Amino acid sequence: MTAHACATSAAAKSRDLPLFTFGHSLLREIGTGIDPTGDYEPVVCTNEAFAALTHPGGIAERRRVDFCNDLLPLVFAEMQARYLICSASLAGGAERAARERSALSAAWQQHRFAQVVEEMSVRYGRFDPASHLFASLDDRCASGSDYESGVYDMVAADLDESLAAGGSPVKAAQEVLRILRDQLRSVIEFGGLTLESYIDFQSRVRGRINRMDAGPPPMRSQQLLALMDAGVVRICFGPIQKCARGPTDAPSFDPPDSTPRPRHGHGCGAGPLGAPLIGAL
Repeated sequence: MTAHACATSAAAKSRDLPLFTFGHSLLREIGTGIDPTGDYEPVVCTNEAFAALTHPGGIAERRRVDFCNDLLPLVFAEMQARYLICSASLAGGAERAARERSALSAAWQQHRFAQVVEEMSVRYGRFDPASHLFASLDDRCASGSDYESGVYDMVAADLDESLAAGGSPVKAAQEVLRILRDQLRSVIEFGGLTLESYIDFQSRVRGRINRMDAGPPPMRSQQLLALMDAGVVRICFGPIQKCARGPTDAPSFDPPDSTPRPRHGHGCGAGPLGAPLIGAL
């Protein structure tokens, strides 16, 4: 069922009864995209690099690592490399991508990676992996309407990247976490992290990685936005929603605006209030 048909059907059944959902997380939802670069061989996160973390100097005893201090910098560097390689491929084809890949690989070996990334960012744009992995709606959401707008804008921006013609360098970079899934597990699991790092990883990092590793297909994001455009679905109760005891002892929530703000019809492919779905209501 298309996003348009799904939202139209739901709107017909729920015209007077919008569905209010509760967001238990402030984290960004990441959808899947189109990857134009095919099979990818890591530039930074090679098997040798991971072996150097767990068995430095070739020692037999396995060393426990700190995820954020030892492993995450390598992952972030790989995400930057893939963003730049994909950007080069889209800008100048496979030959340019191969040249940039060679330059990045040599820079990593020569400890000039940050300098070369900075130089390439002038040509291809900047990409900050941390801002994607740790992106969230923070406590600046002063109301349910702010939270709902933030959720909508995050999903819409991510959908634009997923549907980018020819593929998206941002999506290619995010795909690194899926590509490296088995290698990361080989370091993390079976007591591979220090106790403090393991606790931090489970509580703060794992859920964020899962969102990049196994996000929804673009059609699901289109359907959600179409339902929000139609006013059928409201996502205005977030984890920082205020709750108090009401006059009848029932819980009373800080209410959102009764009327959803007009959207741009992202899920239907039309402009504000001119979308086929909105006009049919």
